[in-house]
Amino acid sequence: MSQINDIIQDLAAMSVNGITAEYSTTLRDDAVSAVLPYRFISHRGAGMSASALNRTTFSGPAYELQWKIVDAVLIRAVASGIGVSDISFDVYDYMGEYVSALRDIATNKYVVTDVQIESTLVEWPASSDRRYDAVIAVVTISENN
Repeated sequence: MSQINDIIQDLAAMSVNGITAEYSTTLRDDAVSAVLPYRFISHRGAGMSASALNRTTFSGPAYELQWKIVDAVLIRAVASGIGVSDISFDVYDYMGEYVSALRDIATNKYVVTDVQIESTLVEWPASSDRRYDAVIAVVTISENN
């Protein structure tokens, strides 16, 4: 049986600079300045994928289930700053803390095999013309079977 619910709950509860993530099937339509930074894990079916790797072992066939999960944080509205110079430290600090926090959630049920972190501008929600400085992490996790 898959451990995806436990994996997502662990990622959401992971504190990065004091920020935990929201995860539900109904995410906010926007992020107002009062709730920024706003961290969320994409809801089921959006930005998440799975694959099974088949392997042959001495005891017979085995598989490894891998999940790619998108974990994003909207740091601030682009219009509220003066540019890259006043946000870059916050972004780099968040990225470093994210990697450190991932090391702390290791369990015997799954292992983090890859993480790709990118600082970017995000329009949230799509086609809203509201842009945010953001950090997007794509975390690859393999379940231990």
